[in-house]
Amino acid sequence: MDDSFLQKLTEAVFANLNNEQFGAEELAKIVGISRSQIHRKLQKLIGKSLTQFIREIRLVEAHKLLVDEIGTGSEIAYQVGFSSPAYFSKCFHEYFGYTPGNVKAKKKENQEFNSSGESTTIMPKYGKNAFLSEGDGQKGYDENKRLSVIMFTDIVGYTALMGTDEDRAFEVLSINREIH
Repeated sequence: MDDSFLQKLTEAVFANLNNEQFGAEELAKIVGISRSQIHRKLQKLIGKSLTQFIREIRLVEAHKLLVDEIGTGSEIAYQVGFSSPAYFSKCFHEYFGYTPGNVKAKKKENQEFNSSGESTTIMPKYGKNAFLSEGDGQKGYDENKRLSVIMFTDIVGYTALMGTDEDRAFEVLSINREIH
């Protein structure tokens, strides 16, 4: 039931992704429960506020578009519902730890680090079926696509370490990946 709730919220956000006016009030109307009830339920399930939930979905989709080189950072900012490219860049940097302009470089680093050549971008996942742009054969999804499993881990102090000693930060990241 919790997974279907998160899936319903995620689908509603994706349906209104490029609408910069879409927010908590509009999502509450679509889902049919109050904004405060959604907020409490999200806090319980994933520890995020409703606005954080919406923003993170937008940022993850923006990251995918940047990796696929669909457009410039400013163009993508508008495509995912940010009315200001500067605010988009700030939020993106806070969430991913690098700017939208650095996505190509990070993609190249990840591909060099991952011997199989697959992207290893870390993104959040909400519920079993959230962010199903990769598809899983369910009705409404392209059967030629595949489901990708994404795991999120956090390295305490990683951003600060990157600012002071990049080599050590990459070593810590490498150790973390080996453990997992």
